[in-house]
Amino acid sequence: MQLTPDLLWQPFVTLSGGEQTKALLAALFVVPGRFPLLDEPTNHLDLRSRQQVAAYLQQKYQGFIVVSHDQSFLNQVTDHTLAIEKNKISCYQGNFAVYQKEKQLSDQFEQAQNDKLKKEILRLRQTAAKKVQWSQSREKDKYGHPQQRGSGAVMDTGFIGARAARTMKRAKQLQRRLSVEVAQKQRLLKNVEQVVPLQMNFQPSRHQQLLNVQQLRLGYQQKWLFKPTSFTLENKQRVALVGPNGSGKTSLIQYLKGQFTGQVQGNVQQPAQLAISYVSQNYEKNKGKLADFAIAQKLDLQAFLNNLHKLGLPRAAFNLRIEDLSMGQRKKVELAKSLSQPAALYVWDEPLNYLDIYNQEQLVQLLHSIRPTLLLIEHDQSFINRVAAQIVSLR
Repeated sequence: MQLTPDLLWQPFVTLSGGEQTKALLAALFVVPGRFPLLDEPTNHLDLRSRQQVAAYLQQKYQGFIVVSHDQSFLNQVTDHTLAIEKNKISCYQGNFAVYQKEKQLSDQFEQAQNDKLKKEILRLRQTAAKKVQWSQSREKDKYGHPQQRGSGAVMDTGFIGARAARTMKRAKQLQRRLSVEVAQKQRLLKNVEQVVPLQMNFQPSRHQQLLNVQQLRLGYQQKWLFKPTSFTLENKQRVALVGPNGSGKTSLIQYLKGQFTGQVQGNVQQPAQLAISYVSQNYEKNKGKLADFAIAQKLDLQAFLNNLHKLGLPRAAFNLRIEDLSMGQRKKVELAKSLSQPAALYVWDEPLNYLDIYNQEQLVQLLHSIRPTLLLIEHDQSFINRVAAQIVSLR
């Protein structure tokens, strides 16, 4: 797993995210005869390490259960897919690609059925409304102008009243029966999973070029993390920063934030007062109630909570403290914070960690529709291929 022996003597909490994942996997694989239960085994791992874990599982194990949102990884290692959907749990014979295709066909069929049911429900409601309206007009025949139909008659109002009462009774019975039919058909409606669009407070810069990185390299104690690197980031461009674990990707982001404490060669030019929004892979600093957090971060509370709810955080969790949420929910807080911040440049460090497939699709659609300026660090190759216009490798 490319872990140096000296890491054995370091406290686990001091290891990077990738190093922690590798250590946990090594501890699991070293004991023979175990049936592996793997929960997000590719979190923080670079592409090479993901391929290594996939190859090991394929060669060494006849059976295992893996929970993952890494589509490429799942396609390599699985032959059955258990999908927890909104209404049910379904088992598909095949990898994620097979599941995705079958789920898409199923959703299309169920959506067509939903459309038919909705039309039938509308027809029943209109029929009920017409019956009530007709019976009410007959009731009015007891009053009004004698020469105007429906405005009232001066003849036998007792007969007219009895007829109107019978008509109204039949109309109410019909309305009740139609209401039952409507309720029954509404229960048949399938809860088809649709991607709810997220909102982003992107403020395009008037500058054409937001970053100009020239022969930059970072390091500690004369040990450079990567070779001199040069690239530019244009307005409304999406650039993915890739490289193996430990290559200095997060250090480069720290440098952009003014938080890097090591050695620097080269330079980065950017417009003055450039508004940058960050998604960090470490968000333990996010604490307290969501409302207090939004105030401290100077966020629009309603926009922040709306994005959180669209990302799948239940409203019942809005009153919980951030530190009491699950890791996936805390990641959604970090992401919703960034989406709600007004910014000309978004810098996201491994945004997919702990996010499910649905959330990933939300991000893809958002980035395609808004086209923000984005510097992205991510190891999920399929996501990079879908959203990045340029790839910069650190070696």
